[in-house]
Amino acid sequence: MDNLLSRRDIMRAGLGLGAAAFVTGCSVKKEEPGQAGTSFPTRSIEWVVPFAPGGSTDLIARQMARSLEKPLKQPVVVANRDGAAGAVGTKDVITSTPDGYRMVFSPSSLFAITPHLQQSATKISLDELRIITGLTVENICLLVHKDSKYKTIDDLLNDKGAKLTYGHSGVGTGLYLSQTLFFKSAGFNATDVPFGGTGPSLTALLGKQVDIGASHLAETHRQVAAGELRRLAMFTEQRSPLLPDLPTMKEKGFNIVVDQMRFVAVPPKVPDDVAGVLANAFKEAVKTPEHEKFLKDNYIERRELPGPELTKQIQADGDRYKQALAALGIASK
Repeated sequence: MDNLLSRRDIMRAGLGLGAAAFVTGCSVKKEEPGQAGTSFPTRSIEWVVPFAPGGSTDLIARQMARSLEKPLKQPVVVANRDGAAGAVGTKDVITSTPDGYRMVFSPSSLFAITPHLQQSATKISLDELRIITGLTVENICLLVHKDSKYKTIDDLLNDKGAKLTYGHSGVGTGLYLSQTLFFKSAGFNATDVPFGGTGPSLTALLGKQVDIGASHLAETHRQVAAGELRRLAMFTEQRSPLLPDLPTMKEKGFNIVVDQMRFVAVPPKVPDDVAGVLANAFKEAVKTPEHEKFLKDNYIERRELPGPELTKQIQADGDRYKQALAALGIASK
């Protein structure tokens, strides 16, 4: 009898524990730090732009953040953290807690260009992060102030004896690489002037603090339309259908093709289910009419590639840029 009563007591205790577990839900199994269940997200998400405000990375993120809030059902807060051609902000995110609540909008230049130009840069490799999705690709154009004596790219090429200054968003960026390759190839006596981002570099060009500048089309199309800046040429393989009258550097004898892809990344140990939630949210966001209109209005192209495919493209670009720099004897700074 004692044994029977003992077994009954045990059964009652087990049923009581089970009922308590049912009522309290997570009282039996607690969520481990860095992991999240299907309820993710339960609070706002920070999207770090690793450049100063005003550049394409910043503009795209702020537009898309609004479209992400509906599928995620939480606010998406854009935060700027510039430095080292995008390395500071990217490193800050990918070394943070891998819970999905921080992501970075990283540029391909950080992996394809920066390693060949900055020995002191914060070193980051593609295997140190997890790519959620590629989003965009942008072409680069060479610009001057409206008051510049250079009305066309030919005017500039016919004045190789001039001492020029050119602004850019930092050594190791596509804006630095494209201009440096051009001025070096063309034989100009030109000095580069670095800034913390495209926004500050364009402010310097508008203020005539530098003679020449470069930008992605989205960053300056309003200033060009307003007549404040003038495009001279593009660093593309072919003329853009959106700007058919603007010549390419290749047409002028300079095989310089540089563009900028941008992608979303998180720490490498973010759980699969959390990464999946983020990836699905971006799939929904890029379908919105607002996003489509933004891309069209700002001359931005889609590059919504998965991580493995995007990684191969970045590595191929890096090999090509490395060869171009070596051919001209341009060393790291």
